[in-house]
Amino acid sequence: MLVDTHCHFSSFYSVDSDRLLLDVDSTLSHLGKTSTNSHKIGLGLHPWFVDDQSLLKLYSVDEFAWQAASLIAEIGLDFSPAFRQTRLLQLEAFNYQLALANRFNKPVSLHLVKAYQPMFEFLSCYHLKGAIHGFSGSVNEAVRFYKLGFRIGVNGLILRENTPKYRCLVDSMPLEALVLETDYPNIVYPDGRPADSMQLLRIAQRIAQIKSLSVERVIAITNQNAMESFNLVSL
Repeated sequence: MLVDTHCHFSSFYSVDSDRLLLDVDSTLSHLGKTSTNSHKIGLGLHPWFVDDQSLLKLYSVDEFAWQAASLIAEIGLDFSPAFRQTRLLQLEAFNYQLALANRFNKPVSLHLVKAYQPMFEFLSCYHLKGAIHGFSGSVNEAVRFYKLGFRIGVNGLILRENTPKYRCLVDSMPLEALVLETDYPNIVYPDGRPADSMQLLRIAQRIAQIKSLSVERVIAITNQNAMESFNLVSL
């Protein structure tokens, strides 16, 4: 079994019998969808889509929908230049969704770009768990979040040869800090092919190569990490 802790599901990514998908939301479009044994549904408002109108939609979601979701995702903060103008609204949406996660004991899958200190301060106010997906910060920042109880999601960027910083992050962090993700369909193969369910195995193989471990050990430990971080009962 391999656990994809962060993907945006579509019918083009077939759910193999040996895959468990954590399907994250971006615009609260997963309302009414139901999780299965191999397909866990997240509900959330992504920071890219936060504006006055989406905040109203966020506040109107019934609490039973949050209770029914397997995780609250994809939520977070993005203070890169393209989204900096909405940072105050992002902070409002993020705190609201963290409070829901805390209230209903839900794990979170987090988007984080250029907002490390604000996110650290918010997460420090709650007792939550989950993962920061596609982490682009430093090793020191990753360690800070891991000490708060959050795993670091490793995706297909690790397969590329022009990502030495990303490989250094994976090499420097203990295996117990990592979970696997595809971020399907956003992270394609290095040759431009669309991601598929095999990408997850190739990510595990590359981590094993970097850390001089067996693929079996990488899969076993990252699966255990995913179970702990996302309240998965069994694989």
